[in-house]
Amino acid sequence: MDELKKCQACGGEATSYGGAISCDNPNCGMMLIYMPRELWQRRPLEDALTAEVAALREALAKSHSALNCALNPRTPSDIMLAVKYLEGIEAPPEAE
Repeated sequence: MDELKKCQACGGEATSYGGAISCDNPNCGMMLIYMPRELWQRRPLEDALTAEVAALREALAKSHSALNCALNPRTPSDIMLAVKYLEGIEAPPEAE
């Protein structure tokens, strides 16, 4: 079985009681609520944000690499490859 996720309310540890999950923090309101494991583990927004952060980190690493090639080229083709990559990046939307 996968590891129990932290409490959604306080970030504290959780414990399973025969299939029902509850927060271990005595100061948290979720300590009084027992929910099924499937419901406790379901975090669609958190999962979507985690995936988005991973994608952004990958894009940042590629951008850093491309800029490094452009600023410290080892061969003339390094500059062209960096420019081609950077041209493909979408500009962020303008602030309103």
